[in-house]
Order: sequence, then structure tokens, then C-alpha cells
Amino acid sequence: MSSIDHANKSNSEIVSDGDREVAQAITSLSYYKLQPTPTEANLAELSPWYLESPRSLSTIQRYANYQASSFKVAVKDEKQGENFGSKLPSGGKSSTSPATQRNKIRFATIYDLSNEAKWLSQLWELNRLPSFFKVTSAGNMLAHLGYPLIGVNTIQLNMKANSLIPNARITGHQEGNNMCAVNINVGPGDCEWFAVPEQYWGSIHRLTEHQGLDFLTSSWWPDVEELRQEGIPVYRFLQKPGDLVWLNAGTVFWGQALGWCNNIVWNIGTMTPRQYQLAVERFEYNRLRNVKSAVPMIHLSWQLAKNVRGCDEQLCALIK
Repeated sequence: MSSIDHANKSNSEIVSDGDREVAQAITSLSYYKLQPTPTEANLAELSPWYLESPRSLSTIQRYANYQASSFKVAVKDEKQGENFGSKLPSGGKSSTSPATQRNKIRFATIYDLSNEAKWLSQLWELNRLPSFFKVTSAGNMLAHLGYPLIGVNTIQLNMKANSLIPNARITGHQEGNNMCAVNINVGPGDCEWFAVPEQYWGSIHRLTEHQGLDFLTSSWWPDVEELRQEGIPVYRFLQKPGDLVWLNAGTVFWGQALGWCNNIVWNIGTMTPRQYQLAVERFEYNRLRNVKSAVPMIHLSWQLAKNVRGCDEQLCALIK
């Protein structure tokens, strides 16, 4: 049994019911982009940064079966010398029509793991992490909300599958209300990350608008070379199985699976003035743009004022 089969069997045995959101990405390569025709209504889709990502629902059982079957097909194709990458000429141009190459791949983005009755052993393993990485910690302001907020102060499972080239992708964004994030790759494949420090988010916001896209709500994949030409630093790195990635407050990031992999993810709100200030600023900006904030900052502020004693003087002043 392959490692991907074993991981999926474990997950699907624990829970097999309930629909989960699945994003379908149109496969793409960095050296060519298939553009919609000018007759299409949404002109933003003409942007080279645009990445199509329609939504659908599936169960974790069905997605696990899809992930395992796609892995087996790719292994078979590779053994037969039929993988897509080997057919590309060295010049990086496609020799066949884009329509025949670009297929839909599914990327399951959300499965909540906060139910201790079902995920006790997995959650117990995460308790071995240092306290500043933990979901439930006095130092995590999100733990003071007073109730579970799915996708914010709960642990989630991301399941990705791709067929070598092209890749399943997470499009560019910041975490909800600029919170920090923890991401653990449980394998068996690698993940490739691209990250930009928070202080450059305004520059990327300007570039997305130039592309006809909305920084907050559109699905976009930046051109790294274009960012560098604009003087925006991009950190690019691989996340191996077992690696933990920490995303600092307000980090702009995007990434892709380089193989079949599952990731455990959650948010952290560090008890610092900078974190709180960024969260409030995004809360106000979201209101201006008619976008719902992931974190209810007014409620959280009252909870912090009630629960936290002896905190940083500047943080206390901001909360007041």
C-alpha cells in the first residue's frame, strides 16, 4: 500500500460523511497561458494573473478515492514514459493545442478537525508542539473568542492531488484579518511556497487592480518576475513532508503541491500590538470594501479586555 493510500484510508475510516468544499483548478504552466476570448463577460479573466478556480462539494471519502486513483494513474503513466512533462520540448513551448492539455484537478480545501471524538489521536500529536504554535493557548488571541470559528481558531485538513505537471494551487491571499498561520505538510509529496512580507501588500494590491482583479476576492496567481521588477521581494521555498511553515502576520502568500500531499493548517493571533493593529486595520478595510471579515474584531476586543491581564502596555492601549 502506498503512503497516499494509507493516509487516505486513515482519514476516510474516521469520517466518511458530510460534504466538503472542493476547488477545481484549471491546470496551467508558467510558460503559456490560455486566455478567454474577449467576448466573455468578465474581463478580469483576461489577466495573466487570473487563475480559474470553480467550487463544488464532495465528501472526504470521495475525495480520498479521487486522490488515490489520480496517484495510481500518474505512476502508471510515468512508468510508461507518458507523463506530460517529458513531452515538452526544451524551449518550453507547447507542441499541442492548450485545450488538449489543460485539465481540471480537484483541491479539497476544507475539512474541520476540531471534533475530539473523531480526531483525538491527531489532535494529541499536535499538543506536542511548543505553546506558541498551539490553537488553544493563552498566547493565541483567537483562543479568546469563546467559541469555535471554523477555519479560524480550529484545525483544518487540506487535501491536494495533482498529476506532476501542472499543479494544484493555492491562489494569492493573506490570512483572515492578517492573522498568522501554521501549516504542517504530512506528505507524502512536497509543497512549493511563495511569500511576500506584509509591508509590500499594498504594492501587490495595486498590481492586482492593474490586472483588473480584486485583491480580496479574486482568484489570482502573481507573476514572480513582475513582482521582482517592481522591487517586491519574494521568498520561494519547498516544504517537505514533516516540515512546519509559520506565516507571520499579514504575509501575502500562494503555493502549489508538487505531488500528492495533505496539510494540517490553523491560524494564530499572536498577543502583540502589531498583530492586533493589523487585524483591526483589515477589519476596517473589509468594511470599506463590503467584504465580511473572518474574525469578529469587535467581539474579540471585548473578550481580550475581559480575559487578558498584564498584557503589553501598547496592546492594552490599542484594545481600549
